[in-house]
Amino acid sequence: TYKDKGTKFSGIQLNPIYKDNVIYIATGNGKLIAINSRSGEKIWSIQSIKRIATRGIVLDDDNELSLFVPIEEKVFKISAKTGLVDKNFGINGFVNIKTRSAPIINKNNLCVAQMAPAIIKCFNKITGKFEFKVDAHPKNKKFNRGGTIWGNIAFDKNKEIIYLVTGNPRPAMVGINRPGSNNNANS
Repeated sequence: TYKDKGTKFSGIQLNPIYKDNVIYIATGNGKLIAINSRSGEKIWSIQSIKRIATRGIVLDDDNELSLFVPIEEKVFKISAKTGLVDKNFGINGFVNIKTRSAPIINKNNLCVAQMAPAIIKCFNKITGKFEFKVDAHPKNKKFNRGGTIWGNIAFDKNKEIIYLVTGNPRPAMVGINRPGSNNNANS
């Protein structure tokens, strides 16, 4: 058991990550912590002044051993060995994108599900340079808002396909003002 003090934020929904006897967790009070899985001792801890995205962080299992951590409207690259932000990645250690999901790593790409508009954006995982994007909705969609990517995304490495879930168009509960099939929403 590991306990941390403080409840500045709330509602963390992400799973811990485990690699080489180290557990990486995010806490509801905005900390990212590396813990020795055998002794239970904290290896390092960093405090965010903003909420860590509730649904996921990812560990890049390459030589660098990097964590990609969504915080507010950014994804930070953090050394899993030291807990330090990689200032050479993107803009001083981050790329701008609003997500709730853990990013996906494929080869040299870090792909992130942007909530709204619903887009998958891919960046170079080393430099943070924007590479390409894929829109979740067709250009001629019949609704203006909603259909956001609100849940986690999944990746089929063999086929190189990202699967995502979109939510309701707005208004979310009453659909009388958004008639039609609302393609790519709730799907």
